[in-house]
Amino acid sequence: MSAIDWAIVAIYGVVLIVIGVAASRRQSTTDEYFRGSRQLPWWAIGFSIIATSFSAASLLGGPGQGYNNGLLYLQLQFGDLLGYGLVIALFLPFFMRLNLTTAYEYLEKRFDSKTRSLGSLCFLLFVIARLGGLLYAASLAVSTVIGIPLSTAILIVGIVSIVYTVAGGIAAVVWTDVLQFAMIFIGIGAGIWAAASGVPGGLGQLWSTAAEAGKLTVIDPSWDPASIYTLPTALLAYGTLAFAVAGTNQQSVQRYVSCADLPSGRKAILLGWFSGFVGVAATLILGV
Repeated sequence: MSAIDWAIVAIYGVVLIVIGVAASRRQSTTDEYFRGSRQLPWWAIGFSIIATSFSAASLLGGPGQGYNNGLLYLQLQFGDLLGYGLVIALFLPFFMRLNLTTAYEYLEKRFDSKTRSLGSLCFLLFVIARLGGLLYAASLAVSTVIGIPLSTAILIVGIVSIVYTVAGGIAAVVWTDVLQFAMIFIGIGAGIWAAASGVPGGLGQLWSTAAEAGKLTVIDPSWDPASIYTLPTALLAYGTLAFAVAGTNQQSVQRYVSCADLPSGRKAILLGWFSGFVGVAATLILGV
């Protein structure tokens, strides 16, 4: 870590906190905290939809997938598109019409408060389990690059994330997601450029070598339910999973209901899928 590296990290951390504090000053109601008064631009929500699932684990695991299996993992994004399409057709109009704040508010309207509490508890347990892995992956990268103990890195990453999220609500989360996703693409682009620059023949030579090794195949139409690298599995199995997560997970639903109207929600979801497709493709290409 050189001086300029430290400066970038420090500035980035300060910007995150500033966004959280600035967003908190504009909040005086519960609706502003949880939905940003439905005034957030749809394109920012769209990037936030994918950024919330595009983590340090994606950055560490994506290139490994590309190195080992080429571009076959990209097929899962078609399953994502199927899941998001079903959400747009079936769930999004429903959420907007009921003017919900959370995905589990409907459970109380339809059943009772106990059902809502059970649904919320299941979501919290899922998030706690998932965030443990995501926090570990991010902290592992910070610990390795900066040269500090892993436990210290976990505390730093965790505290910074909690501060700007709690202080700023959904508005802070959305705008920091936009910033983080931009940084992700800059990092991936720099990685691809560094790899191409370090090989005789550059990117063209790398691409032809990868093609000869069969690493550029995207679609495998064969029927193999035991493999995630075939198109039927990606569409049927992963599409079902994507539909469940995108349609009921509070991290996704909260972003949909923060859109100004139904057309904005549709555009945000489609932009989220497209930016996710590009992001996954970029990490795989870096690995290839």
